Amino acid sequence: MNTALGLANSVNSIILTFANSISKSISPQIVKSYAAGDKERSETLVVMASKYSFLILLLVASPFLVAPEWIFSLWLGVVPANLIIFSTLIIVDALIGVFNAGIPDLIFASGKIKWYQIIVNTMFLLSVVAAYFVLQAGAPAYYLQVTYIIFSLIILVLRQIALNRIVKFNNWNLIRKSYIPCIYVVILFTLVFTIKGIVVPFMLMIISIVYLLILYFTIALTKEERLFVINRIKGLIKK
Repeated sequence: MNTALGLANSVNSIILTFANSISKSISPQIVKSYAAGDKERSETLVVMASKYSFLILLLVASPFLVAPEWIFSLWLGVVPANLIIFSTLIIVDALIGVFNAGIPDLIFASGKIKWYQIIVNTMFLLSVVAAYFVLQAGAPAYYLQVTYIIFSLIILVLRQIALNRIVKFNNWNLIRKSYIPCIYVVILFTLVFTIKGIVVPFMLMIISIVYLLILYFTIALTKEERLFVINRIKGLIKK
């Protein structure tokens, strides 16, 4: 179990590197915009950080979601028990976590962080305690991550409340422009699993990535973002 969990966390840390690169590039702009009193731009940047971090993480993680058996067998030869379910649940937890991208930066920029820090960090500690008792009760090992996922959802809601109370953030704007499009993408992406076992794993990975990019372009991106992507592609072709 420890081996499987360690390997799953290693995969997750590599995948998160790509998603975190997006939020790290946007974070200074969020703080700068809020400090300058440009609330509208700071809110827009939080939406961008949340949505883009989620989409990048899902794209990079998709091979480990659709063909984990094949990838891990190539990498390790013998796949440890529980590795696949651990890695899948950890990725799900990470996807929930990146929905928060940009939110701490905006709250920290306000300087009103005392109760936010106390509440969020208390919930993180409680998740560890809850996981201990779940395992003590005899639940399967992977319930450790299930417990963390439940607490991640609770923390996501608490951060929304804190965001609204501390900086008077328009939560519906974030939900409408980031959360809902991303959830639509995830729901439609699950259709890929219907052809699992029909096509070979490598082709399934290629199909899943191409399908995700199509979903991103048609559902997740706004009209302005699609135009930006098209112009960038045209510029690259001309070069």
